[in-house]
Amino acid sequence: MKKSVFIELLEKEMISNVEYELFVRGDLQSTFKMNINDGQGIKYSFSAVSREIDDIEVDSIEVLDSYYILVEYNQDVDYDSALKTSNYMITNLITGSVSKPYNVNYYQDEDGIYKDQVMVRVPALKEDVDYRLGISDVKDAYKQSRVNHYEDEFSGEETEKILPEIYDIEALNKTTVVIEFSHPLGKDSERGRVDISNDTDVEALRIDPEMPTKLYVYLDKGDALKDDKDYTITIKSGIEDYLGRNVKGGEKDDFTGVDEARESIYIEEAKYISDNRVWVKFSDLIYKSDIKDLDKYEFEYSSGSVEKKFYASDIQVVSQDSVILELDVQFADGDIILDLGEMRDYSGEYKYSSLSRTIDRH
Repeated sequence: MKKSVFIELLEKEMISNVEYELFVRGDLQSTFKMNINDGQGIKYSFSAVSREIDDIEVDSIEVLDSYYILVEYNQDVDYDSALKTSNYMITNLITGSVSKPYNVNYYQDEDGIYKDQVMVRVPALKEDVDYRLGISDVKDAYKQSRVNHYEDEFSGEETEKILPEIYDIEALNKTTVVIEFSHPLGKDSERGRVDISNDTDVEALRIDPEMPTKLYVYLDKGDALKDDKDYTITIKSGIEDYLGRNVKGGEKDDFTGVDEARESIYIEEAKYISDNRVWVKFSDLIYKSDIKDLDKYEFEYSSGSVEKKFYASDIQVVSQDSVILELDVQFADGDIILDLGEMRDYSGEYKYSSLSRTIDRH
């Protein structure tokens, strides 16, 4: 995942069209204690421009249903101020009553998170009643400007509450099914309940972090799907979108089984990222308790007639398919092989042994 920083000059002002250099020190480290650019400082050249950062403004508001208002800004907004409920006020222009929203979230869809748009969860709007939305103290992402005071009036409409629903279902292999929903799901959905016909046991649920509209359903390998057999999947409870709106219980859809088997897991890559740290990438997701078990990672060093086994001293789980291992020993030459103890897949249903790979030294 790419990260960026905003650098503000407090005492000097750059001159337009003049060349400048930015020096990034080599001892700057990532979250996983990796030195930037392999520990070597590096210079970047750039030209200054005269363009000012635009002040933040509210571009538009849209009433989506009786419970949500979509607010769009002219640029990305600061997380803390833009999602603070006290920065939004809804006034009933008939009764004069004022209320805060229940919550505010960045808007999301199947393409990702929009940091210039927020979803404001308001008390139920009544049809043909006029309201005023007030916004204040929302800052831009760089905290250089703020919305001091914004107001806009609108009328409530009697609309049906928007709920996430099933868009599509596909069997990826005999023991994995993916359900695509109309809205991105919330993380708690992985603890929800999904049933499949023919007494097919579901072992685990997982949201795709790159496309959170998709929910992967892992099945008991003893209940593998039959090729060309029809199945019905039913949402029982606990499946909700990122705003906390539940998929209607009992919603169901049909899909057809396939004959493909699950692919075996292997070590996709293993390489040194510093003098004493090794990054390991698996071809698929690993069971949570297995991937962080330090005892499962054994190293074997060999150089001529010299052989030595050793273990990592520490482990950092980067994701469910990659880790960084810290070593207390270093070798100038020779081969180092990583041998793994038994590993299970994400669902815990499939076990893999004899996983090994030679460590790439750079």
